[in-house]
Amino acid sequence: GSRLAHYTSGATLSFTYLDHRTQTYQQETLSQADMLRRVVQHIPEKHFRMIRYFGFLANRVCGKYLPKVYEALKMATPGPTPKLYFVQMAKAFLNVDPFRCVLCGA
Repeated sequence: GSRLAHYTSGATLSFTYLDHRTQTYQQETLSQADMLRRVVQHIPEKHFRMIRYFGFLANRVCGKYLPKVYEALKMATPGPTPKLYFVQMAKAFLNVDPFRCVLCGA
């Protein structure tokens, strides 16, 4: 859902966020200019290259180094995640079989 809790036309807006220090949701009210300032600071400079994964999470070395990281941290290496298909999701969440006709039931 939307994090925007309340908007006063032209004046302020209130939003909620999860405070990771206290693990609770907090509500904050800011002016439009302050909110825009906070959002704009996350826009990278022109020609700036964003790096998503680096180090042992880099795609080239992930398979080689990640098991060593788990071993060093004495963690169990996670197995492969099971595949989740659209049919399974539709039956579980929508209670609808996508292969059945909604009109005649065939």
